[in-house]
Amino acid sequence: LGWLLTCLGGNCSPTATEEVSVAQPPNVLFVMWDTVRADRMSLYGHTRQTTPKLDAFADDAMVFERAYAPGMWTLPTHASMFTGLPPRAHGAGANYRWLDEGHDTLAEHFHGAGFATYAFSSNIVAGPLMNVMQGFQEQHYTYRGPYTRPARAAVKAKLIADDASTEMSPMWDRGSSRDQDLWDKAVFKDAAPLMTKAFLRWMDERPDVRPFFAYLNFMEAHTPRIPSASAREQILDDMTRELGKKTDQSLFTEVAWMVGKHEYTDDELEAIRG
Repeated sequence: LGWLLTCLGGNCSPTATEEVSVAQPPNVLFVMWDTVRADRMSLYGHTRQTTPKLDAFADDAMVFERAYAPGMWTLPTHASMFTGLPPRAHGAGANYRWLDEGHDTLAEHFHGAGFATYAFSSNIVAGPLMNVMQGFQEQHYTYRGPYTRPARAAVKAKLIADDASTEMSPMWDRGSSRDQDLWDKAVFKDAAPLMTKAFLRWMDERPDVRPFFAYLNFMEAHTPRIPSASAREQILDDMTRELGKKTDQSLFTEVAWMVGKHEYTDDELEAIRG
């Protein structure tokens, strides 16, 4: 402060006894909890304790009570989050599946400011496929590269032998190419423990002392949903849990229900919600 006042007075050369100290910028961690609905979180009033750790974290954090996604799927939403532009301005969407190089992303801004940049994504769209990861120096994905095998193992470990509810369930009939395609795309998505360990290892082992900007995309809530047996036991009674494993919760059946082309009973809907 003394040097600043001296500078304002016309002398901007610090003396030997006036050391200028610049605080280290903070690390920035951007966590995308993909597809999670606010009204299913106890943080936002759900009657079940679905997010106790996040609730505790929020006690000393800033919580936005009105937050809206700029788009309804991954590409336009990420392009907006990373550029600060609405979809109509950056143009990335269903009819143009690419974020143009001319846009400056968050990662590029942080990298330009001297931050180390890191990304680990389990979402196939939130990656190089559609160019939304500009500026991340180090990138990892569950669906390509060295993490595919452990990611697949992590997902398979959650499967329940007698579950027939989703395209990924062991008892699901994968007779159509459409179902097989969904399995192939989703088999790497439930890999949160793997991603977390990799990120923490990167923080511990990175050689430089620069602050970092890191982005992590967790896909556990995205369809097809495969909650673990222990997670189901915490929420559902025995009867509802068994019904849930028999209820068709596949993507196209749920979409058909949304437009009035499929019927669920009240008990089936409660099993799906659970």
